[in-house]
Amino acid sequence: MLADAPRLADAHPPGRGSKTEKAADPPKATAANATEPSRAIVDALAKAMDAERPADQIDARVALASAAAGVGALSLKARLERYCESENVTLRRGAESALRSLGAGGASCDKPKAPPAIAAPPAIAAPPEGRRSMTLTFVTDAGRLGLTLDPAFAPLATARIVELARKGFYDGMSILRVSPGYIVQFGDSTGDGSGGASGPPLPSEGAPAEFGALSVGLALGGRDTGSSQLFVTLSEEPPLFGDYPLLGSADPDWATVAEGDRILRVEF
Repeated sequence: MLADAPRLADAHPPGRGSKTEKAADPPKATAANATEPSRAIVDALAKAMDAERPADQIDARVALASAAAGVGALSLKARLERYCESENVTLRRGAESALRSLGAGGASCDKPKAPPAIAAPPAIAAPPEGRRSMTLTFVTDAGRLGLTLDPAFAPLATARIVELARKGFYDGMSILRVSPGYIVQFGDSTGDGSGGASGPPLPSEGAPAEFGALSVGLALGGRDTGSSQLFVTLSEEPPLFGDYPLLGSADPDWATVAEGDRILRVEF
């Protein structure tokens, strides 16, 4: 994980890590313009790329691929080629861009290994009175804040969040980001915006529904990168249509929280 990953600017959509808008590819490292990068930098990147990481830390791997290309580290091509074989499409795209920037003009990461079967979501206890939805109350030092989750559009993501809440994953976490009139975001295990729940990344479940005011969505750093971070929209957000899993709705009091408010526990 990149401990110094920059925070998202308020104008950017909800995401994990330092991902914002797609940046232009770095200049290609050719014989005419390449300069030998610092050995210390290359060694540090190699060590970081070889380190064991939780499966859902896709953002960190994409950032490392971009850094390798940015410094022209030709010796890291083999590691980028391993990224190119990933089952995750976002990481494959990052590796492909980096390889092309390092002079592999025909590099393509379009032929991944066969993806593993998606495990069935954990069982969720039936809500009372036969209702499909389930209400989670986040008890914070700023008050009690409710989320009503419905698996209609994103059953895998909804099941993951309920499972994490039951295990106490969110207990003690601080609200990561508050953009007044836009979103509240939380659920980062690291505090720098790139953390997840250290489980397999969730497949994308883009919702065919509008994100209205007080909608609850799953934050992403790219396709198939969902984990534990949630966001609550504080106004209607048509630009989010179809790009993020829609999990339900939030109580109006979410508009009163401040960045740094702490979640004490989650009640069902």
